[in-house]
This record gives sequence, C-alpha cells and structure tokens, in this order.
Amino acid sequence: AVPIKSFLCADTGDVEVIMDVSEISEHDGLELHWAVKGPSGSQWSLAPESVRPELTRDFGDGKALRVGPSEEGGSTRFRFVVPKSASQEEGVTGIVGILVSGDEWLHGEDGLGD
Repeated sequence: AVPIKSFLCADTGDVEVIMDVSEISEHDGLELHWAVKGPSGSQWSLAPESVRPELTRDFGDGKALRVGPSEEGGSTRFRFVVPKSASQEEGVTGIVGILVSGDEWLHGEDGLGD
C-alpha cells in the first residue's frame, strides 16, 4: 500500500492530496495514471486544468492523464491541489488512479488500485 494524505486549507478551502511513493520509487518510468471522480457521478473523468500538476500529459482516452512523481524534501511523491472552485463549480469529488511502471500496471489483484 502507498500512503496517501489529504489536507484541507482552512483559508482557501482547497484540498491538497499527497501520495508518497518513496518506497517504490525504484520502478523505472513510474507514473500515475489518473483522473477525477465527480462530474455527473462519473468514476473516471478528465481533470480540469486547475487540478493538473505540472508536466501532466493526456493519456488519449478522453478520461485519464499521466504524470510522473516529483522529488520534494527527500521523498518521491505525487502532489495534487484540488481548488475549492473545482469542487463547487465543476463537481470534482476526488482523485482516482493506478500506478504504472512502463507497461506494467501496479495494482491489486482486484484491479482496484490498492
């Protein structure tokens, strides 16, 4: 399991989500295949620009994106900020994703990403 933490900024209402992948950063080409939950109840929807971390690229299926981890403070992690406006105006309720390493999908046997 990969630790995921979320924080609510009391001043802005934005939510910061951090996934620490330091324990598995030895995988070559580690990326997060991800999307947002929410708009119209969808489980996988293309994230609005306001949620996308720097260097995010489109996966090409109209739903998912890909992004590599960043190195911050001695750890390897993915970091997302979901602005309050993305939640209120665009219906974003969460982030979903599956770690990938090249062509290998790093998910549980049930395919649910855990």
